[in-house]
Amino acid sequence: MMIDSMQPSHAVKNFRFIDDEYNPQLFPTVNEYLANELVTLEQCFELFVTRIDRLDQIIQTAKQNCNFPSEHNLTRDELAAIFLYTMEFDGTTLYQFISQDFRSQEESTSKLWFPYLKLFYTAVNKLPNAHTNVWRSIPENMTKELNKNDETICWSITSCSSSIDVIKELLQINSRLLKIETATGKNISNYSNSPDQHEVILCPGTRVHLLRNDLPDPMSLIDIVYLQEITDTNGGEASNSVTKNCLIRTSISKSYKKWLILLLMHLIILLLALFLFNSKIEAWTTFEL
Repeated sequence: MMIDSMQPSHAVKNFRFIDDEYNPQLFPTVNEYLANELVTLEQCFELFVTRIDRLDQIIQTAKQNCNFPSEHNLTRDELAAIFLYTMEFDGTTLYQFISQDFRSQEESTSKLWFPYLKLFYTAVNKLPNAHTNVWRSIPENMTKELNKNDETICWSITSCSSSIDVIKELLQINSRLLKIETATGKNISNYSNSPDQHEVILCPGTRVHLLRNDLPDPMSLIDIVYLQEITDTNGGEASNSVTKNCLIRTSISKSYKKWLILLLMHLIILLLALFLFNSKIEAWTTFEL
């Protein structure tokens, strides 16, 4: 049941489906926040009380209206985490807060979301996989970066709809329609504040590749970017082991880059010190002569 009292103007409605600055690789890798302890929804937002107005009321609204108990054995906090993600309140959404903070690339700010991301990820992973076609929009400039068969790992929580009509109504001028064939999408419609959006979540770590970027929609003549989730050959389900290995490799790669930068900085400082030292030696030698 939709909570009308929390709804803002139409301007932000369904923003997570049509984000013009959407970039699925802005988020941290999954293992960066899965290491956090699983805590209650209230504990997830302890550091946001002064930033989000009426936060306690919003959390309680989510807890009271989420579909608990769940046939998939989600806890009330897990269900409320999903419900809260789909709520719209005071002219904004939780998605916009999260997206804004990760775009800032301020590590200290981004890490504040790790407890919530851990709770949300734990919740949606209890839901069954949905093998279906889903839709969302993508900024047109991002389509130019997609090469056929290149693998892309989506680190963000990617909101899609199983209904093309939902996305068509929201499509922006500089956006393209994105069709994704997923094998591991998570249908959260039964746990959403807006079940008529037919929302399907692509979990962080989902791997996709481009099939076509000029697939026409016969009903509207809109060109469609067509992606397909990369799956194993042993039954068609996405490989957790491959995904985990990808996560580990990416995490190691990030750490390696940080250490490499630090090493280069120290090397530059050392070379500069040697240069200055040699200059002084030459100056003293010249003076003595």
